Parts: sequence; structure tokens; C-alpha cells
Amino acid sequence: MVRAVNAATLGNVADADLAAWPASARGVIARYADAARVVPGHGATGGTELLTHTLALAEAARSMRR
Repeated sequence: MVRAVNAATLGNVADADLAAWPASARGVIARYADAARVVPGHGATGGTELLTHTLALAEAARSMRR
């Protein structure tokens, strides 16, 4: 679910629920707002900036599918 900070897209979203992804990302951000380390599916670990980056990608992808 979490993308690396250098990811420009969500990747393969063929089976993804793009309508639900932003809400899921917001839920993770709210629950783990103080996370010291976030591990993406691929790429370097980071902080909560990976979560906000993933949220931005999810919102952009959802708006493109409308």
C-alpha cells in the first residue's frame, strides 16, 4: 500500500480499489502519525512523508479515473 518517495505512480492498479485507497491512506496516517520508520513495498524506508506521498498519489490516480 505504501509507495516509496521516488515513486511517480501507484504502480499496477488493475485490481486496486482506487476509490477506497485515499481513505485507507488517511487511516494509516492518523493511526501512525508518530511513526519513526515507514517501510514501502519497494524502495528505501523513510518517515511519514511516505504516507503523505502515497496519499497524494492515490488522490491523483482516483481523480484521473473519474
